[in-house]
Amino acid sequence: MILHNDDNLCVGGAVRWRRRITFFFSYDIFGSVWSAALQWLYISFVAPTQSMYHILQFGQMVGLLRSSYTFLQIIWMACVWIIRKERNNRIFHQRTVDTKTLSGKVKLLSFHWLRANMLTFVFSYHEWWRHPLFCMGVGL
Repeated sequence: MILHNDDNLCVGGAVRWRRRITFFFSYDIFGSVWSAALQWLYISFVAPTQSMYHILQFGQMVGLLRSSYTFLQIIWMACVWIIRKERNNRIFHQRTVDTKTLSGKVKLLSFHWLRANMLTFVFSYHEWWRHPLFCMGVGL
């Protein structure tokens, strides 16, 4: 992580650099992407900061149908991908994007991945954006 002598924060909004992987889950700016994704999904949980436990808990939410696990894992991967790209943009291009835009990118990317890889996913982007749980078959 690049820090300048006069900077108090790293690109993810943390006061100091801890372990490399935790920026995906807990730093102010990137952590808000996860919060936005959980709000979009109407899900609440305390997220661990270790990647192995994070994907296990996020990708297999207790109380949701097993059929939703693939969807959740794709959303998880889309979040990580968008956060990683944003981190690189902040470091190498000195450009930043707000949480709302990053959240929209997660929704769009997960939609494209689902459309490309699941023949049974027949929903429109608008339906995915507005009613992700319905598209996952939860609450039918």
